[in-house]
Amino acid sequence: MKKILFDLISLKSVQGTKYHGGAEYSRELLLELQKYNDSAEIYYLFDSEFEDIDERVKGSIPLEKVVFIDNMEQIPKLLVDSSFDTFISGLPYRYRKLDFGKTECFFTIHGLRRIELPYDNTELRYAVNWRERVSFIVRRMIPRIYVKLKKKYFADFFECSRNLKIIVVSEHTKYSILSNFKDITGDKLKVSYSFLVRAETLEIHPEVKSIGKFYVMVSTHRWGKNAYRAVMAFDKLFSLDRLEGKVVLLGMSEKIFRNFRVKNKDRFIIRNYVERDQYESYLKAAYALVYPTLNEGFGYPPMRR
Repeated sequence: MKKILFDLISLKSVQGTKYHGGAEYSRELLLELQKYNDSAEIYYLFDSEFEDIDERVKGSIPLEKVVFIDNMEQIPKLLVDSSFDTFISGLPYRYRKLDFGKTECFFTIHGLRRIELPYDNTELRYAVNWRERVSFIVRRMIPRIYVKLKKKYFADFFECSRNLKIIVVSEHTKYSILSNFKDITGDKLKVSYSFLVRAETLEIHPEVKSIGKFYVMVSTHRWGKNAYRAVMAFDKLFSLDRLEGKVVLLGMSEKIFRNFRVKNKDRFIIRNYVERDQYESYLKAAYALVYPTLNEGFGYPPMRR
């Protein structure tokens, strides 16, 4: 029976974002993998207490099958010492500096966003500290050097295992990799479209019901999702009295929203963090999901709609 180690760390929040594409993908990948419990022995890798892990996932994992680590450098030795045949990660970028030797690794690449889109002129609207401002200035001044460094980042990743199987979630990502990395050939990449499902909530959350007609945008604190331009368009339509309803901005902070300097603040509802049932309620109950993203490896939120 094949012995598999699944990366639970990929389900954790990233940069304060609890529900992001990589975590959603990893969650559904895990639930799909567990259908084969009879033909494979599955263990789960984690690095702390069960924080930031979906309750549905928690309930499906026997605690005795969880392998805890103190740092990432322990993983290659763990795979060998415990005789794992396969290591699977839906969000593997943190492992780019490790050497997995001959261990079979299935790693999913969701896109090359920072290579394809190193910066955007609206970024400063999202900056909340000096580091983010400096980062934008540097990337705008020397984009070619920045892209070169990011290519080195991924080049290291592609060499982390001599038995690496790269899964990509779209034809776009496949050909972006082939275009940017001449040493990678098409036979090393497998396109496997996401098996994410529609929103699961059957009943609309009471808080969401009370809003009335509304539009919803997600991950609005991230400049790549292009919320600023959409918010400005909505604000102008509200000022011209040409649009009814409100706009719910999921993931938005009050600090970033102040940088947007909208005129019709009462028409926008700020929601920094919401639980899964609320998140799915917003997607389900909205008059429309507005998703003007600048770059996506796939684009999961519309699938949840």
